[in-house]
Amino acid sequence: MGQEEILALAGINLTINDNDFIAIVGPSGSGKSTMMNTLGCLDLPSSGTYLLNDINIGNLSDDELSSLRVEQIGFVFQNYNLLSRETAINNVLLPLNYSSKYTRSERKTLSLQTLEKVGLSHRIDHKPYELSGGEQQRVGIARALVNNPKILLADEPTGNLDSKTSMEIIHLLNNLNQDGITIVLVTHDEEVADMAKRVISFRDGIIENERFN
Repeated sequence: MGQEEILALAGINLTINDNDFIAIVGPSGSGKSTMMNTLGCLDLPSSGTYLLNDINIGNLSDDELSSLRVEQIGFVFQNYNLLSRETAINNVLLPLNYSSKYTRSERKTLSLQTLEKVGLSHRIDHKPYELSGGEQQRVGIARALVNNPKILLADEPTGNLDSKTSMEIIHLLNNLNQDGITIVLVTHDEEVADMAKRVISFRDGIIENERFN
């Protein structure tokens, strides 16, 4: 007997508009991570179509997908994913190393401006172990923002933070959304989800329900 096919996502139909702020919630194994990986052009759908700003990602080469991610998508992670031996500013500089649009001086200026935007201009020369969890996440957000992406994807961005620091990070994301950045985050925290404009609940690979806050 052949193995039963398991679909991580099945029959998903979702439109994300410019300047949306969406929280994706659901139990483990519900399809949240697969959805985020697809939105981030890390996974390609086995069927169906994903259009990012009218570009069909299924038609792109690996190099084109990589360029699209660098130019249009910022990623924020639960575990920060910072380089432990590098300063805050060098961590933020990292995505710019893959862009030929800026000189070295312009890259540094952009990184400084982005750290200032997240309230860390006084911590630019500190390494991750010298920063609090909230500060490390702010560095992670700055790194995600430095290329001026159209969309920010945040996977459990408050998962390792206490409730007070979590709210500070969500307020920061809310301010960025008000500045025009589209934000999609995965969270298990209902209080965090309530800060988004839309909450989409996944279960067994489908959208179970959707609500507007």
